[in-house]
Amino acid sequence: MLSAFEAVIPGGLGPIRGTLAGVVVLGISQAAGNRWLQWLVSLQTES
Repeated sequence: MLSAFEAVIPGGLGPIRGTLAGVVVLGISQAAGNRWLQWLVSLQTES
């Protein structure tokens, strides 16, 4: 996916791509963390 993006926009994409990757990774890890927390809370409330 990124390689196709690079092909469309050549050059000067280093910092932008790094920031986008960081935002995506942060968003995914935050969503996973929230889901994990909800699962923990549901376990606590059930028992």
